Amino acid sequence: MSNTNYSLLLPFNKYDQPDHRFKQSLERICKELGEDAVGELMDFVSQSQQLQKNYARQGLNLALAVFHEAAYLDRHHRFDQDNQYGYKSKVLKKQAQVILERLGFSRTNAHKLVKTASWMVTTHQGKDELKWFDSLTPSHLYELSRMSDEAYKAVKDEVSYEGWHFCTGQKSISVRRLEQIRRLYPTVEEVKGSDADSFRQQNNSSLTEVQQVRREPALENCSESGVVMDVSVATNIEKLRQLVILAKTIDWIAVRKSDVSQEILSSMPDTLSLIF
Repeated sequence: MSNTNYSLLLPFNKYDQPDHRFKQSLERICKELGEDAVGELMDFVSQSQQLQKNYARQGLNLALAVFHEAAYLDRHHRFDQDNQYGYKSKVLKKQAQVILERLGFSRTNAHKLVKTASWMVTTHQGKDELKWFDSLTPSHLYELSRMSDEAYKAVKDEVSYEGWHFCTGQKSISVRRLEQIRRLYPTVEEVKGSDADSFRQQNNSSLTEVQQVRREPALENCSESGVVMDVSVATNIEKLRQLVILAKTIDWIAVRKSDVSQEILSSMPDTLSLIF
C-alpha cells in the first residue's frame, strides 16, 4: 500500500494529520480485511476523487445558485411573515456546504466550492473579468478567491498580453502559477507581524525575476550583470524565502518534544540533511 493510501486509513490526531502511532494497528486491520478488500476500498477512493473533479463545475454552479437565491430572499422577502429576521437566506448560505456534502463532495472540496462561490458573489467584477472566469476551472477560481488585492492585480497583469490591456484578451495560466503568485502577496491574515512587510518586499523582486524569465524564451542574460536566471531557480528562491518566514513561526522546542512532529520530520531525512 502506498504512503498516500496508507494515511487514508489512519485515525487523525488533534492537528488533523494522520496519526502514525496507529501504524501497527492499521497493519493488523488491513491483514484482517485482506489485500482484495483494501484494494477495492482504494479504488473507491480513486473513483470518488475523479468524479468530484469531473463535476466540480456543476458543484460550483450549485453553490452560486444557492447564494443568488439567498440574495434574492434578502432583497424581496426579507420581511415576509414566514421569513422572520431574514432567516431563510442565512440558512441557505450556512447549509450550502452541507448540501454539496450530501451530494457526495468531500468536506474539503465542498468547502472550497462554497468559499469560491461566496467570493464570486460578494466581489464586484467587471464584464471582462466575468468572461475570463468562464474560461477558468473551479481550481483556478478557488486560488483567485484566496488572493490579496495585490496578488489579484499581479495575476491580471501576467495574463494580459504585453502592450495590451486586460480587456483585449487573456493568456492561459496554470493553477500552480496562481498559487505561486498568491504566496508572493500573502493576505494580512496569512502573514502577521513585522515579517509581513519584509516578506512582501523580498517577494516583489522574486515575482519580477520570474516574470522576466517568462518573457525570455531563450533564457538569455536577464540583467547587466550577465547572470542567467532559470525559472526553476527563481521559483526556488521564492519558496526558500517563504520557508524562512514559516520556520520563524514554528515552536521548535515543542517540535523536539513531540513524537508526532519528529515522525513528520523523519519522513524527509535527505532534505533535512541538505538544509542543515
